[in-house]
Amino acid sequence: MKNSLRQMPVTITLIVICVSCYLWTVVQGGSTNLAVLIHSGAKDTPLILQGQCWRLLTAGFLHIGIQHLVINMLTLYFLGMYVETLFG
Repeated sequence: MKNSLRQMPVTITLIVICVSCYLWTVVQGGSTNLAVLIHSGAKDTPLILQGQCWRLLTAGFLHIGIQHLVINMLTLYFLGMYVETLFG
């Protein structure tokens, strides 16, 4: 298992970033709190139209609730393992 994790550095890095962002939102007041999510960089069309284009990127790292995080990280793990094995 240790060897396979070393073969997927991008996937593991993305998972660590997503889990870290999730924990940050929990500490800030909850991952289901809309104000916390907006403050943390969630996609908000009016704010994007005002020039906060970075929200298009940061929104991909935020998750609403533990179920959302777990399902997405499992999917990322298995697809990432496949893609990193395929492309190196």
